[in-house]
Amino acid sequence: MATLIRTELEIYGPVLNLNDTNSVLCYDTNIRTSVTFGRSAQDLYFNTLKNPDKEKLEDIVEIFENYFKPKNNEIINTFHFNQRKQQDGENFDAFYSDLRKIAQNCNFESFFERMLRDRIIHGIQDRHVQQKLLEKKELTLEQTVDICRTSELSKEHVKIITEQQTSLHDVDAVQAKQPAFQHNITKAKYNQINKNVITYICKKCNTQHGPRNCPAFGKTCSFCKIKNHFAVGCKLKNRVLSLNVNKLDESPVDL
Repeated sequence: MATLIRTELEIYGPVLNLNDTNSVLCYDTNIRTSVTFGRSAQDLYFNTLKNPDKEKLEDIVEIFENYFKPKNNEIINTFHFNQRKQQDGENFDAFYSDLRKIAQNCNFESFFERMLRDRIIHGIQDRHVQQKLLEKKELTLEQTVDICRTSELSKEHVKIITEQQTSLHDVDAVQAKQPAFQHNITKAKYNQINKNVITYICKKCNTQHGPRNCPAFGKTCSFCKIKNHFAVGCKLKNRVLSLNVNKLDESPVDL
């Protein structure tokens, strides 16, 4: 609405002589003769917004822009800020970024970082991390964010390592249950059958070879220290790199 009024005044203002320093916006000879300037806007100006000391074109435009500018309600914004909690499945950086956006409209001024720090502690979902933060006597916003990010990344690392160790344990358990003679016969048949099988790109060593000929078998990964794959095929390494890239993309812009 304010943009439309600005356009109309800029187009018709000079025609109606509203740029003249000594001109006064007249009720019946100027704006009301402009068909494009709506009656509701005319009534709003003459009944509510008109200022005898500001009747130049640029003054009228500014009056309308200030009137239609969205009002910032600090009370409502602060209420939303205090109600914000980390949701299920929401990573910390997304939670922190949204908190900063809300806080920018709360007029916290010199208490901005303190309010953010307190809201993070109150709203974070991980109770172990929350307890760790509460144990700190002098805790800054930067330290709070660093602890939350580190804890979240560490949990992800532990999850990946546990999944890989569980997978290896299940394979060993199946092989241990198989009778020795049956295992040997099966192995011999498998080797005989797969002599003519086409080679493939192995995900554990990133090279091309046939079945059961992986050079990474029995070797230890230089990244996660788990056997039977090289660092180039390490799932943990790839997950960590992916997490770091996502964290850089989602990092909020500081004020």
